[in-house]
Amino acid sequence: MATFNYYLRNVNAVSKTPIVLYISINSRVTKLSTGESIEPIYWDVKKQRAKKSFVGSPELNEFLNGFLLRSQSTFRNFKAENTVPNRFQIRKAIELPGTKAGSELRDHFTSYLEATVNTKEPNTLKKFKGLFNHLVRFQNFKHDYYTFDSVNAKFHDDFVNFLQKNANHNNNTVSKYVRVLKTYMQWCFDRELHSNLAFKRFKAREYAVEVVYLTAKELFKINDLDLSQKPTLNKVRDAFCFGCFTGQRFSDISGITWDDIKGDTWILHTKKTKENIVVPLNCFSKAILKKNKNLPSPIQVLTNQKMNQYLKDIAVLAELNDTIRQVGYSGNNKIETRKPKHKLITTHVARKTFVTLSLENGMRPETVMEITGHKDFKTLRRYIKITSRVKEDEMKRIWDKIKV
Repeated sequence: MATFNYYLRNVNAVSKTPIVLYISINSRVTKLSTGESIEPIYWDVKKQRAKKSFVGSPELNEFLNGFLLRSQSTFRNFKAENTVPNRFQIRKAIELPGTKAGSELRDHFTSYLEATVNTKEPNTLKKFKGLFNHLVRFQNFKHDYYTFDSVNAKFHDDFVNFLQKNANHNNNTVSKYVRVLKTYMQWCFDRELHSNLAFKRFKAREYAVEVVYLTAKELFKINDLDLSQKPTLNKVRDAFCFGCFTGQRFSDISGITWDDIKGDTWILHTKKTKENIVVPLNCFSKAILKKNKNLPSPIQVLTNQKMNQYLKDIAVLAELNDTIRQVGYSGNNKIETRKPKHKLITTHVARKTFVTLSLENGMRPETVMEITGHKDFKTLRRYIKITSRVKEDEMKRIWDKIKV
């Protein structure tokens, strides 16, 4: 015996949430997306239909009635053949000829964001919202890609081409959105919203870029600036340098408390990876903490946006004027920029600076990874800029000892 009931995917949602048909067959539940959504306040739980107060309720309820009848009829047809259908067989059987596909590919984004909002960092959620906006524009541009089944190799090629030419993104940004799309497709697959695995073959190659970091001389030029008459810049400088001396993310530095400081260590529970890291404090990071010992928190921060704005002002005062050449690609088109270094300083440069200077000065990669929380050297390698000086020193150290 099979029972059919309509439920909302998220009854606590504050915006529209998908309407799902639950089919219970021999204690096994199959979920079938209707492709329709509604705000929970307009949903009658008892009647399993839209309330009369919902604008468009007659049309929506008529659709739900038809969807239910077609599902029940499909089940009876399979039962007559002594077969229990799965959700994909039911979905295929109840599709009406000539019915235009809706935006099925985007319909579950709200559910995904609501399900992951408490487990993902704001910047990660921002990437998914960016992907959603790109998909909206892409589907307006290309009308063949509305369903999960349409996500194939041709979709990949057209979407990549769209991101490069219409959205003006470079190859690394395009790869980022391809990775995000794959994550979303996997989430939907795991919840039996589709059965298409073509997305697993999508490639999201990452291209090497010029790493912006501070040399030791540049770091201490900033660290030693007299900013006593500029309290805001002084606060920003201390937070940035603390990142350079500890190798931690701005999101973790912004949440540090005095209770986290235990002697010569910082006991950190990272926001991004949700792990505990014991961060050793060197003489420079301890000097910053000592300087702030009478303040409510060890490190005073502003928003990331404001920090990045003021860091550029600080870098100007430190005369970080070397020209940095950066080369990227959009497809096969080379994109080259040249900017003074002070325009490229951000909070994330601190973490890159710590990794690069630590390795340059002989710290073992395993130790760096233990301090920064990187899981493998491949990930760590993206942060490293091996300077010409270090390459020259290594060449001399190794080859000057070799004798024929």
